[in-house]
Amino acid sequence: MTRTRIGATLALLIGIALAPTLACAGLSGVVTAVGHGLISVSGADYRLEDATEVVDAAGNPIWLPEIRPGTVVDLEFDEEGRLAVVRASVVR
Repeated sequence: MTRTRIGATLALLIGIALAPTLACAGLSGVVTAVGHGLISVSGADYRLEDATEVVDAAGNPIWLPEIRPGTVVDLEFDEEGRLAVVRASVVR
């Protein structure tokens, strides 16, 4: 194999290895509703697990009622696809 071919193959293998990690990373959106055990972001519903952390942009814990419709949030998911962190842009 040529050096270029080895580099291309290595890049492909790294991309394949990182794809599941990037898919679980998260998404951003605007909260449309917050209910008991559920948060709606940009029209999609996500279930809040017992282990789900709700934090502000700095990573400090906040209460779920502090998040109102219109709040911008980042959602992070664990390896199983469950909601792990809700990071909200709240103003105190």
